[in-house]
Amino acid sequence: MRAGTDANGWLERDDGVVGSTVLIVDDHAGFRRFARALLELAGYDVVGEAKDGASALTATRCLGPDVVLLDVALPDLDGFSVCEAILAEGVRPLIAMTPTIRRSCEKGSPGCSPTPAARSSAPDRTATSCSDW
Repeated sequence: MRAGTDANGWLERDDGVVGSTVLIVDDHAGFRRFARALLELAGYDVVGEAKDGASALTATRCLGPDVVLLDVALPDLDGFSVCEAILAEGVRPLIAMTPTIRRSCEKGSPGCSPTPAARSSAPDRTATSCSDW
């Protein structure tokens, strides 16, 4: 499914170009909740959430998402390091870096897309191992 915007600027999908499963990686639970709601409204299947780089790597291995929405500023590893580690493992999801996309594109991600930096508090819903998914 190709991600695009409708006449009002809302995210929408329209064909089979981009996969439909998404992993959201951000240390702010409120942003994960916001991104999940927006993506699910657009018809994407959010298969998991991760709050740091280590759990992002585990989730990517376990879940095999088509798209990884990846925050640049994580508490343990920066998003660029996570992106490099994912790509080094031979996994090639579309990686969208938030709030910047420049280096994800330079590192060979097949596609990039910026996102708003909405932040608020919400319950933490992340897993730390494959058995948690």
